[in-house]
Amino acid sequence: NKIMAGMSVKATKWWFDEVKWELIFLKTRQEIQGIDLDVREAYNHSVSGLTTLALKRKNFFLDGLDFDFDIGYFIGKYGLNDKASNRYDWDGNKLPAVSPYGGEQNNFPSDGRNRSNELTSKLNLGYTIDKHHGINLNVYFDRNSLHPNDSLMDKALGFQSNFPSKMKTLTTGLSYDLTLFDGRFQNAFTLKNFIFSSHSRSIDVYSVRSPEPVKVFKSYFGFSDAFRYKFTDDLMLKGSFNSEVRIPTSEELIGNGYSILASPALKPERTSGVNLGMLYRHLKQDGGLVEIELNGFYNQLKDMIRFTPDMIPTMARYRNFGSVRTRGVELDVKGDVCPVLYLYANGTYQDLRDVRKLTPGTTVENPTYMKRIPNVPYLLANFGAEFHKENLFGGKEQNTRFLFDASYVHTYFYDFEVSRYQDKKIPSALTMDAAIEHSFKNDQWVLTFKVKNLMDRRVVSEFNRPLPGRYIGVKVRYLLK
Repeated sequence: NKIMAGMSVKATKWWFDEVKWELIFLKTRQEIQGIDLDVREAYNHSVSGLTTLALKRKNFFLDGLDFDFDIGYFIGKYGLNDKASNRYDWDGNKLPAVSPYGGEQNNFPSDGRNRSNELTSKLNLGYTIDKHHGINLNVYFDRNSLHPNDSLMDKALGFQSNFPSKMKTLTTGLSYDLTLFDGRFQNAFTLKNFIFSSHSRSIDVYSVRSPEPVKVFKSYFGFSDAFRYKFTDDLMLKGSFNSEVRIPTSEELIGNGYSILASPALKPERTSGVNLGMLYRHLKQDGGLVEIELNGFYNQLKDMIRFTPDMIPTMARYRNFGSVRTRGVELDVKGDVCPVLYLYANGTYQDLRDVRKLTPGTTVENPTYMKRIPNVPYLLANFGAEFHKENLFGGKEQNTRFLFDASYVHTYFYDFEVSRYQDKKIPSALTMDAAIEHSFKNDQWVLTFKVKNLMDRRVVSEFNRPLPGRYIGVKVRYLLK
């Protein structure tokens, strides 16, 4: 069950070109999908609120200086409730709970009442010096804190497994834009600084009863350069090379309070790579658009972050994996066949390999050296169509859209392929979605009927867990004007 309510107020006649304030409330209660057993009572619950303020202005005190600022604050309470006194198998037989204190799914019960707070802000200043030169400053700040509270789980385990955690990140980017040859050549060079800190406590197999405080403060520099050159109005070459940093997310670094443990010593991912592609973009005389894009990419990733099981049964945490090499190609084709029909198709082949020659911390050869990284699809494709026409059924100020989307994912492994007889595979999946959307009074009223997984195909996640089958939904939207 989900309840969501939101409102926003926007002003465009004040000193700022746009001032927008938004307030969102969300409440959910989600039952747990049983896989090995018939889970009947366990559920996740959350109540959260979000407020944001956005300010925009062109020529901010100086001609050519554009100002864009966003700030938001999120507060939430959530947790897992799993206190059933009995379990049941799929034949309906009654089984004892996972512990003397109850519980259905993990090795321990849960009565989570966690609290989280997050403050985010983004500042973007773009200054156009002249038609050839421009500079841009982008600053992003995030402060996240988690206060887990699950006395029932701690009582069953015999020790505390989750601890209050804090995380701060600051990402600063300064770009220089260059335009030459009447706009045919454009280049953007960006220098970035990544700062993050975290403070938590961590347990391991030797110190479950005496958790160690962990404080982390890291600073990294990175850069990227992207260019494009237009041979004609329709055809362009584009490329980029970079040495970037990906800071761990709050869930990766400080966990979620019940199933994911904190990893305060987690290192950020570092990547160096190059991308090169061609883009054909043609504007038809009837206003339609045709695009064909082909890209190739190559990356070296260090300290890849992976989701792994932990010493506490049924709990997990994120860990740094090592070095991964990625190379691949992608093709994207889309366009308006005629004024009422739009088609698109894309495909991706990506080859991710473990390039650690030795098992970490030893001189032993790595048995998975140059093996494909598991849990990541390497061949996937999508296809879709949209038929749209105004006043299809008569009347005025109406618009109708028929949507169809198909997605294909080829077979891949959910563990390293160390033997040709290994059968730990995620099967190929072809799923289709369809929708009908009809609007009245120039989109003031919009009615949508959607079916996901139209053929009710069996689909599993990258960890070989079943995903929901056919989904049918109806949405009504009314826009106050």
